[in-house]
Amino acid sequence: MAAPPPPPALMEELVEEVLLSFPADDPASLVRAALVSKRWCRIVSGRGFRRRFRERHRAATVLGVLCRMDDDAGLNNGEVSSSFVPTGSFRPRRADRCDWVALDARLGRVLLLLRPLQSTPGFVVWDPVTGEEWEVPPSPRCPYVWNGALLCAGSGGDYDHLDCRSRPFLVVLVASIGGRKTCIDVYSSEANAWTEQASVQHTGNDANIVDWLLPAGVLLGNSLYFMLRSHKEVLEYNLCTREISKIQLPLVSDRPNALTITADGRLGFDMIHNTTVYLWIREASPEGDARWAQRRVIELEKLLPAGALMDRVRVVGFVDGVSLIFLQTSNELFAIDLKSQKARKMCERHTWDMVIPYESFYTPGTVLPCF
Repeated sequence: MAAPPPPPALMEELVEEVLLSFPADDPASLVRAALVSKRWCRIVSGRGFRRRFRERHRAATVLGVLCRMDDDAGLNNGEVSSSFVPTGSFRPRRADRCDWVALDARLGRVLLLLRPLQSTPGFVVWDPVTGEEWEVPPSPRCPYVWNGALLCAGSGGDYDHLDCRSRPFLVVLVASIGGRKTCIDVYSSEANAWTEQASVQHTGNDANIVDWLLPAGVLLGNSLYFMLRSHKEVLEYNLCTREISKIQLPLVSDRPNALTITADGRLGFDMIHNTTVYLWIREASPEGDARWAQRRVIELEKLLPAGALMDRVRVVGFVDGVSLIFLQTSNELFAIDLKSQKARKMCERHTWDMVIPYESFYTPGTVLPCF
């Protein structure tokens, strides 16, 4: 008796619709789908599918975190170092550097500082998905104390950021000269050159200094915000007007840790006192001017396992616009989802000073096409 004919193949549009619904935070699921057949592999590796996948999910997922150890106390032989800690199945390409420190990550790319303890450090922009690297020439401000941020060249305007990894980028460098002057320089990958953007004079003291040991600038609308070394003020740089200004932080019981961007698009900061996290936001007052207000209080004793709070806990990172923060205990790193009030252990036996989330989309064909 003849074997029954094979079932008819699903229409390509139906297959694509099913694949588009796969979770963005589990890249391995699309890889497994690509192994089903050459036809499925061709679908998920196509440029059109990758674009529609990003449009469907919109917000990039956190594929991992870049953990930084800044050896202020000399516990690491005076060295600074970074490591990539995955949050799921994704593994970066060319992550075997031993001389790099992560400074910032945005829209699928990472700003790295090379040779951080030398007098002429270098910069590299790295795509962990493709392994591509772009060297950034030394800035004239490098001998001074500085901080920086990595942006898409379309930042500060009405721009579609769904596919920024293939577009030009900007590196914004904020330099403090003796506490008396702050300068802004911007590197354009399109022009392959640095340009001086703005500068402002200050009264000479350390309170006005930015520092690369502090978190990189946060982007909100057309402005970048940097925490100053004093942890009492914030430096604001408007990308469109090229103006520099300062924002006073409120007097609180402990110093603010880092600036954040809330899920509803407001500037904020976090502070830990004993075992409690306090989240503050900047909002408009009834009189129309902006002011700081405490929005939320989080009791860590209810979230972390017993024994985790024996030593001091620090907020070491957050995800822009998402209710996710990273806490470092004596030797464990936790991710705290503020919406679900759940904690997840990321790694242990390490003490990190800063965590920089890496957000991106990863689909088969991003690196090599399937045939």
